[in-house]
Amino acid sequence: MAGWAMTPNSLRLVCSENGGYAHAPELNDVLHLHRKGICEVSNLEPYLGLKTLYLESNSIDTLDGLRHLAHLRCLYIAKNSLFDLQGVCFLKTLTTLDISENRVGSLEGLRGHPSISVLIAAGNRLKDLQSIEALSMCLALTSLDLMDNNLDDPDVMTWLTNGNELTQEQGVNSSPAGNNTLASRLRLLKFRGNPVVSMTPSYRKKIIAAMGSLNYLDDTPVFHKDRRLAVAFRTGGMDLERVERQAIMEDDRLARERSQRKFEEMVSSSIADAEARKVNGETAPTADPYRFMSHSAAREAKLMQEENVPEWRIEEMRAQETFPWQVREREEKTRERAEATRRQDAETQDAEEALVTETQKAERDAEQVRLEETELLVRAENLGKHLVGNEVGSVVEEVLGEDVVGVVVSDLEKHAETSARQERESERESEEETEIIPIAIPVDDDGATQDIPFALVADDFETLRVYDPGAFARELELRTVAGAYKDERSEARKRELERHAVATSDARGGAVVYGTPSFDILWAQAKALGEAREAEALGDLDDLDDEFDGSGEYSESDSGSGSVDSDADVFERHSVASIGTGTGKA
Repeated sequence: MAGWAMTPNSLRLVCSENGGYAHAPELNDVLHLHRKGICEVSNLEPYLGLKTLYLESNSIDTLDGLRHLAHLRCLYIAKNSLFDLQGVCFLKTLTTLDISENRVGSLEGLRGHPSISVLIAAGNRLKDLQSIEALSMCLALTSLDLMDNNLDDPDVMTWLTNGNELTQEQGVNSSPAGNNTLASRLRLLKFRGNPVVSMTPSYRKKIIAAMGSLNYLDDTPVFHKDRRLAVAFRTGGMDLERVERQAIMEDDRLARERSQRKFEEMVSSSIADAEARKVNGETAPTADPYRFMSHSAAREAKLMQEENVPEWRIEEMRAQETFPWQVREREEKTRERAEATRRQDAETQDAEEALVTETQKAERDAEQVRLEETELLVRAENLGKHLVGNEVGSVVEEVLGEDVVGVVVSDLEKHAETSARQERESERESEEETEIIPIAIPVDDDGATQDIPFALVADDFETLRVYDPGAFARELELRTVAGAYKDERSEARKRELERHAVATSDARGGAVVYGTPSFDILWAQAKALGEAREAEALGDLDDLDDEFDGSGEYSESDSGSGSVDSDADVFERHSVASIGTGTGKA
């Protein structure tokens, strides 16, 4: 699968994703290109201002695409496919280089580099002294990481410690004059994980003794006591180391005694000064016990110490924000808000009063002007009643002056037009109010309409029912009793049916109504017809012979009437009206 292509567009997208300058590549000083699958570095020519470049976890095998980055200071290119460091010499300002976990077999490309100070080359394929010897020419190198390589050459350890063996006469912090070897410059060395480490007895002591400026070896810091013991061991072996250890213990005891004496002298001096001030009547200055606390912590401490407030109460007040000063601050803020609201209300009220005053003044002025104009108009009208033609103008000019003659005349015309319009509107309204509304006039054929029943009205007051409050109350009480009017309703229903039966009797040619004798005869005929059809369907017509007498209610000849079809459905329903029309009147 092809790796990520370093095209100009993709580089601008990376700058945009990491908060860089996509529109101006030269302004970017950091570029993150790790874990992109890059096989070849290219298209970085516009990024001349880069100072830090991240290229970890790619597939880069050469550094040729970085030669133009003259300001590059930090290059992180771990976990790639580098075999050598050709091209690093062109990066003159490079100070930090991480090439860990590559396939580098030699550091020759770093020979004579003027500025590199930190080199991380762990997990590569360095094997012998020749592969790392070029580091002695890197005069600025102070931090070196060569862990987990394949260095198994004993000469490597000799090269690291050459010319840097310290003696007791030179001191633990001194080095030979003019010595500028790698061992004298290194402050940090990580060498663990190489075969030569296990091959060298007392490896840590030899390295510490040889490197007088070393502060950190592998995963452990180097202390002053460690360096003294290492120098003693390097000089005289275990015996001299034990002697040096005793000397170190004695020096520690003497240092503690000196500190104790200084403390006692300080206390004695303070006591003497206090007594001298007491003799002279001077008051000793009282130091603030809360001077090293923050303002809030000091106030809480004063509550506990001076007012005996328990700690649980302090925590509760802190959680609820009910400390006395907090309550006072809230009250002060409340008062300030109330005062601000009061001032705002007062200002609003003053503004409203001023607005009302101005409005009233404007209304008074307008009323005064209106009165003056009205007075002028009245005077002009009074004068106009006695003058005609040209005399009006002359008189008005004499009375009012030439400046207001035109105004007065125009006002008179407007007033006349307004009066005429109002008179016309009032006349139109009076005409609308006096409009004659037609009333209902009785005609000759206003009698009762035929076949429409109507209620009769009593001719005199004697036939009207007189309202009786007691009877009305009893009637209301009866209406609340269930079934109180059952019999009356049944009788009224029966009378109504009889009335309808008489009104729709056969003599008038109307339809047969339920409850009349005609209806009973027709219903008997309908029942008999249904039973006859059912018997006919079952083949048992003899059972129905002579069931009815000769009263005309039913006969064999009736079954053959025109309204009865022998082929009809057995369960066909027939209306009373159709049977009645087919059988005739009873």
